[in-house]
Amino acid sequence: MLKLEMMRRLLFFHLLFVTVLFSFVGCQSKKDVISITSINIDPYSNKNINLSTLIDEFHIIPLETTPDCFVGNVDKIRFIKDRIYVFEEFGSQRLLCFSNDGKFLHQVGRAGKAEGEYITPRDFIVNPYSNRVELYDIASNRMLYYDTNGNYMASNSIRRKLRGITLIDSLHYGCFNDGEYEDLPYNFFVSPVDEFDVQNVSLPFLGQRDVMNDLNPFSHNGSSTLFAYSLNDTIYNVSPNGAEPKFVVNYMGERIPDALLREGQMQDIVEFIQKNRVPSFISHLSETDSFITFSYRYDFTAYNTVFYKKKDGAVINIYNPQNDINYLPFSPPVCVFNNSFVSVVPAFEVVSIYSELTEIKKNSPDKVNSLVYDKLEEIALNLKEDSNPILMVYTLRD
Repeated sequence: MLKLEMMRRLLFFHLLFVTVLFSFVGCQSKKDVISITSINIDPYSNKNINLSTLIDEFHIIPLETTPDCFVGNVDKIRFIKDRIYVFEEFGSQRLLCFSNDGKFLHQVGRAGKAEGEYITPRDFIVNPYSNRVELYDIASNRMLYYDTNGNYMASNSIRRKLRGITLIDSLHYGCFNDGEYEDLPYNFFVSPVDEFDVQNVSLPFLGQRDVMNDLNPFSHNGSSTLFAYSLNDTIYNVSPNGAEPKFVVNYMGERIPDALLREGQMQDIVEFIQKNRVPSFISHLSETDSFITFSYRYDFTAYNTVFYKKKDGAVINIYNPQNDINYLPFSPPVCVFNNSFVSVVPAFEVVSIYSELTEIKKNSPDKVNSLVYDKLEEIALNLKEDSNPILMVYTLRD
């Protein structure tokens, strides 16, 4: 009898174990498995490479310069169909529209306090579903709507200040929270288009809010939307469900401690970065079918630019590459157009380099590549120091 009772107990526990096991497996199978890819960067091994070894195709778009469309510092650019929208958040605080060959078309709205005017524009969206341009004014905390010719249509109040906004799909915005409100301690939330209700919050604040101006925190490539922001080593995939980690940037183990981000003041964080030379400040996020690119600051000197190849995980980490194509100075990409990266080159830099190389060529002609110089000259002779920037559009070798 004792042996029979022991067998019954063993059978009972065996069945219980199997039941629990299958229940666990069943629960796991219902959960979405998030795959996070590590982008490994050695910040000490940045390369001063020749751009000709990196770039496959290359062309220039000079932005027309007139008194009505002078551009100082370009903070955001979007190519939509046959138009280029150029946004200067600081300085002139204007949104200008050019044709895809750089001819000025019109300004979107204007500064002021009257109906349809903005005070402090922070971000904009070109909505292909509604055929309108949407400009977010952080001072009045309103979204202003314009038609594709820049004429005012309507506006809508937003209950929370935003640091940035993007269009996820025809029904949802992705909102980069400004952090003023204690009842919403999250960096990101989803909102229905035109309603601005908070849905699907993501990425809790660690503590001290950073006050950096995040450059291009959102990137679009087809149906893919990526998001990254200062003092964070993660690139997120954005959907109507929120923001989920997709890539983590690993600088050989160097990072800002979470405890410092939670408890330190911004001055403490900056001093730690400077003292320990910690790579940080992901910005200029862009994506094509084959590459993801972003910049980071190392030692607070200048931006390093990373090109990550999706196919095999190869990383190209460059700083101050040599432009042996046309001698134009290289700057991090600011957006994507037709699966090509777009960088902005200030006119005064082009004129300055041309003047310097002309003098060198005169005194030491063997130090200047004549073919490359001729390409630079063709661009520079059409510019003045106060001309609008030129756009450098290029694809990378796959």
